[in-house]
Amino acid sequence: MPRLVSHPDEVKIISRRFGQGAEEIDKYIELDGYKHVRALEKGPDGVWRGRAMRGRTEIAIRVDATGSVSAD
Repeated sequence: MPRLVSHPDEVKIISRRFGQGAEEIDKYIELDGYKHVRALEKGPDGVWRGRAMRGRTEIAIRVDATGSVSAD
């Protein structure tokens, strides 16, 4: 289930984090409930993609420009 950004200031925070690289995105994904984030790469479309654990299942994930974290 994607995480929706509901506060305008949060969008600014997310934008700053995206500019700082994969380590910051990793932390943001873990805050959304995923664990053991790995293989994060930012695509040419600006979307971060990688793999993470949700419970005992490893899944492909993505974080779009709005900060929405979801299964890819």
